[in-house]
Amino acid sequence: MANSDALLVVEVRGRIGHLQLNRPHALNALSLELIQKVIECLRDWSTDDAIDAVLMTGDGDRAFCAGVDVKSIYESGKSSQPGAHGELAGDLFRFEYTMDHLVATYPKPCISYWDGIVMGGGVGISVMGSHRVASDRTKLAMPETGIGLFPDVGASYFLSRLGPIGLLLGTTGVTIGASDLIELGLATHHVPHASRARWIASLCNDGIEDSLDQFSTATNVSADWKRLSEIAERCFQGQQIEEVFASLESLVSSREPLSIYARGILNRLEERSPTSLVLTMEQMRRGAEQSYEDCLVMEYRMSQVCLQRNDFYEGVRAVLVDKDQSPSWDPASVSDVVPGMVASHFEHLGELDLQLS
Repeated sequence: MANSDALLVVEVRGRIGHLQLNRPHALNALSLELIQKVIECLRDWSTDDAIDAVLMTGDGDRAFCAGVDVKSIYESGKSSQPGAHGELAGDLFRFEYTMDHLVATYPKPCISYWDGIVMGGGVGISVMGSHRVASDRTKLAMPETGIGLFPDVGASYFLSRLGPIGLLLGTTGVTIGASDLIELGLATHHVPHASRARWIASLCNDGIEDSLDQFSTATNVSADWKRLSEIAERCFQGQQIEEVFASLESLVSSREPLSIYARGILNRLEERSPTSLVLTMEQMRRGAEQSYEDCLVMEYRMSQVCLQRNDFYEGVRAVLVDKDQSPSWDPASVSDVVPGMVASHFEHLGELDLQLS
């Protein structure tokens, strides 16, 4: 029987606990209350012998989850005192990362169905689960550099381990689909949208492996993915964002067939917050040597500093509030990002630091 409220539909179907994010009007974005409800259910089911696995889906036809509700953080920060960013920012990120860590360390299979948009926090709530099932409509991205933040929710861990393509995804926010995700190992299976209802019914009746054997289908790597991979290998090998820009500019000027696609990637980088780009390069360098838990702790520190800077509020304003798509970044160039300011994002927060264990 389902227990439904305004934010989350909770249902036990056979021996599967089903959580359906229920904010379709907001592309199932994660509010603080919704995150807390998910944590409560996961903790209850972790010791419930009647539950063998957890399934997470999103309501509606457009999104699994478009990420954290950054507009609420924006509004909270704009109404707080100068130099502060509001209590919501600390609480929301703390609970979000706690939820992500809970999924990553869950004692039972955690299955997510990525149908439609999967961005930011939508990746975080699911990517460390045991089964990540993409559909033919999946559109996954980590677009945070476009709003003055950085790819978080453990991206320092899972993107850094993908090599140059992970760095490309984290800095540019480019969107990828099911075949790309299967190729990278970010998705474990592909079940078409048309089979969604029947697959879920089979999952609840027949179990995980039998249902996937019946409904999972193969995917073919696209030509766009091959080009993206080649650009990543040729241009995203450097340790500094300036090296990436230089490599892309060289490829663009070469006028070889790949140059037109390199121009598109370069254009995306030029639209991003310069500070966010420098931060992303540094977090990926550090994250490649850290555990998943340590990456979350590091990213929490980074988030609390970012939310005291103007770039976040300017980015959200331009992309989500006024929607003029013309943010005024400060500083306006990666060459003007001060090393000391970057280092401040990684400092210990004392008693306010994130505690996961």
